Amino acid sequence: MNNRERLKEIILQLKQIKYDRELSAQDIRNMVEGAGGYTSLSTIRRVFAEGSENQNFRYQDTIQPIARALIGINEESEPLDATQADALKNIALLRDSMIQNLQDENSALSARVEHLSRVEQQFAEEQRKVAYLLDQVERQNRMIDKLLGSD
Repeated sequence: MNNRERLKEIILQLKQIKYDRELSAQDIRNMVEGAGGYTSLSTIRRVFAEGSENQNFRYQDTIQPIARALIGINEESEPLDATQADALKNIALLRDSMIQNLQDENSALSARVEHLSRVEQQFAEEQRKVAYLLDQVERQNRMIDKLLGSD
């Protein structure tokens, strides 16, 4: 399952939790704020709107604070129901996938930096060679000028 599908599944599960608990958008906003987060009321309405699971929401900014509030994992939490457990599982899978993508990007960037470093070293070596050859040409020009001036 790719990240987009996981996010879609998380949104559907959050909608199910909202439905099961008969929560309003304002209730969810209050829960988000009570959990130390912030999501605007209009954003919450967009997340829970019909067909919103097909929209592209940013997980960190939009879905995560809502999920944290609705699932409510902390020391005083009640046991999770199946929908909450599934949502939490999908959140964990999404995070793992996001972490893996970042690690892959980091590896690719590290390889690119290493390659650019080698190219820079090769460029510096070529500049030294060019400087040496220019110096040799200058010496030869002086010798030619000296020979021509001696006549």
